[in-house]
Amino acid sequence: MKTIKILTMILIVLFAAACEKKCSATFCIGTTTESYSPDFKVYMTGIGDQYIPLKYTCSNPEKMGMSPPISWEGIPETATRLHILVEDATCTYMCNDCCKYHHWQLDIPLDDTTFPFKSGFPENASLSDALKPYILPNSSDKIEYMNFCPPKDQTHAIVIQLTAYHMESGEKVIDGRSQSRPYLISLTPSQSYN
Repeated sequence: MKTIKILTMILIVLFAAACEKKCSATFCIGTTTESYSPDFKVYMTGIGDQYIPLKYTCSNPEKMGMSPPISWEGIPETATRLHILVEDATCTYMCNDCCKYHHWQLDIPLDDTTFPFKSGFPENASLSDALKPYILPNSSDKIEYMNFCPPKDQTHAIVIQLTAYHMESGEKVIDGRSQSRPYLISLTPSQSYN
């Protein structure tokens, strides 16, 4: 019996080691641009086809909590609120373990004329007092923006998801959904802090 337990432990260790060697970051299913309407769009302003700058990552201690600029357009006219989700949509396959991380989640009013962010957030909006009442918990269960922090040997994909909606008789009615294209992030030294 003791021999069987020892052999079982050895097999578990060998399986874990083999699995560890095969680990690789890939994009989760659904990490593509999608929208109910071609006019409803969301994107990181000024990023283009480059990697997300390192100033928005955990490798830049002077800029912790600094969010990237985000823009949207074509919000359906019936919508009165906008749910925003900025997430790491990269799957790391470790024995079929897949994980998405929500860096920032907000639910903002569109019908409040005093709300300053009608078509997007400027850089560093995460530190704005105007947004604090609308921030929801991230994947670490903290009510804040969390800098991007992929493992140093991996390239991850960040996507932004928007859901435009209004309320009818206490029920949420979806007016439109949109998702940005995947934006790549890496902590390799060759990337820029700009």
